[in-house]
Amino acid sequence: MNKKLLNVILQITTIFVLCNSATATVIYDDGGEHIIDFTINDDVEVRNSFTDDPTKIHLVENGEIGDGLLN
Repeated sequence: MNKKLLNVILQITTIFVLCNSATATVIYDDGGEHIIDFTINDDVEVRNSFTDDPTKIHLVENGEIGDGLLN
């Protein structure tokens, strides 16, 4: 196979993989309380703070987590 053609195929494959696998995670880890009254279209992770203070989230009207909630 032509080396230039192989290089182009590799570049196109890399772009395709990178564009389709981009995800984000919103992390709450400050030991505070957070009111979610909007839609989050990413994963949400809730952790205790580094001093082990609990972090809380409250889903209220219009609040939605589109992808998933991780703990």
